[in-house]
Amino acid sequence: MIRLTLAQFEMKHLLKSKINYIFMLAILCVMLIPTFLDRKEAISEVELFQATFDKNSEVIENMTDTPEASEMVADLKKLNYILQPLIAELQSGNDIAALSLEYNYEKKNLEDLESGKLFGVPIHEQKKLVAELEYLSNQNMAKVNNNQPQNLTFINYFILIFSDFISGPYLLLALSLLVVTIVSFEKRNNNVAVLNLIPKKISHIFFERYFISLGFAVISVLLPLLLTYIVVSLKNGSGNINYPVVFTERSIEVSIMPAITFIIQIISLIFLWIICFVSITSFVVLFSGNFFLNSFILLSLIFISQYSPLNSLSNKAILGYLPTSYINFTEVVLGGHFVPLPADSITYENGVVTLSLCSTIILILTFFILKQRKRL
Repeated sequence: MIRLTLAQFEMKHLLKSKINYIFMLAILCVMLIPTFLDRKEAISEVELFQATFDKNSEVIENMTDTPEASEMVADLKKLNYILQPLIAELQSGNDIAALSLEYNYEKKNLEDLESGKLFGVPIHEQKKLVAELEYLSNQNMAKVNNNQPQNLTFINYFILIFSDFISGPYLLLALSLLVVTIVSFEKRNNNVAVLNLIPKKISHIFFERYFISLGFAVISVLLPLLLTYIVVSLKNGSGNINYPVVFTERSIEVSIMPAITFIIQIISLIFLWIICFVSITSFVVLFSGNFFLNSFILLSLIFISQYSPLNSLSNKAILGYLPTSYINFTEVVLGGHFVPLPADSITYENGVVTLSLCSTIILILTFFILKQRKRL
């Protein structure tokens, strides 16, 4: 009966506080807004390929009689040899047939980038594009246009918003403020004295409150995500869980993971950060319920991750075992986005271990302090 009463006591305060819903609503808005944006492409893919074909043709015509440009002209002719049927297939709506041609086109561009004949696109990003097109072509899977989020299925929409729209540090910033608001509530409102009077082990009271706070914080992410899934799926469908997501291993090797793996890894890292934030704040609240102090500690972790002097260490392997290396969790899952990760040791697997150990150590330390103090 006491357990139920304590749980009801905690939930009542959490549900009554309107500020807790502000964070949930903010997360929902960020997740849903892109699907209602009516974004129109300035130039379609076919028009872009056609413009490239026309420009190449013009250069070929003007430079054919120039001996010094013979190699460049030969390269442009090879590209146009691929572009002409590619444009025709796209115009006829035969996207699957166009995929193998686009793969050949982008592979030729990659070869030119690597040989120094072409500039502009980072070689690493071109490798990722080629790997994605090769996979789609081999699997006879249609390519998805990410330039129009309003038309994306949920699977591809999730990939897009967590790759381009939702920054890991900003999402964790909102979650850290939510966690501080939840966990420090009793201390700030002098309700701890009442909790200390409950005829029950202090450690049991602490962990019951801990799991209630953790559950509320997790629901604050799960509910917006579930609503986003329902809205986008009803609008455009759920999508293909095996759609390829390109990621980098050890800063150089380009690999493919199915979309469902990407989703699981992103969500699991978010939940591990929630656990870590709740653990840290629950520990700090033992000494002070000050909202600004607790917020400063969590926000400092996020700030350090963006401007950490540790990135300049000669032995970068240690970075893979620092929790702050996993603030930008999307970058971790993708192995870097345009810019490689600062260390090869920063991986999803190491992130799971590091964040789990961090939370476990803090909780063990909290348990021993409670055992000595015998009060919250």
